[in-house]
Amino acid sequence: MRQTCEVVIEVACTVTGGIDVHFLNHRGTLKGVRSKEQLLAGFPHKPHGSTPLARAFSDVLAANREEHERALLVLIATDGEPDGGAQGIAEFRAALEAKPINCKVQILK
Repeated sequence: MRQTCEVVIEVACTVTGGIDVHFLNHRGTLKGVRSKEQLLAGFPHKPHGSTPLARAFSDVLAANREEHERALLVLIATDGEPDGGAQGIAEFRAALEAKPINCKVQILK
């Protein structure tokens, strides 16, 4: 997962001036990440814990609500199953269906 994120940072920063990285397992956000080194600072330990995918996705949408005029690309890199089993998957699907039209989502492995 870390390697996938590193590639995403490298490609995204070629196109943009930096990206925001939101974490599933804790409420931290790295804003304006422009390098692999900045990304690695967000991974002091191996990922562990729960995978609150629906909540985290909703939080990202809420954090970007003011900028809904602009396109938003959400790349999700996770190695876990969403919390709550079938209910958690249903909640994530509902959040996807309710997203703004200019928000695109891609799940990475």
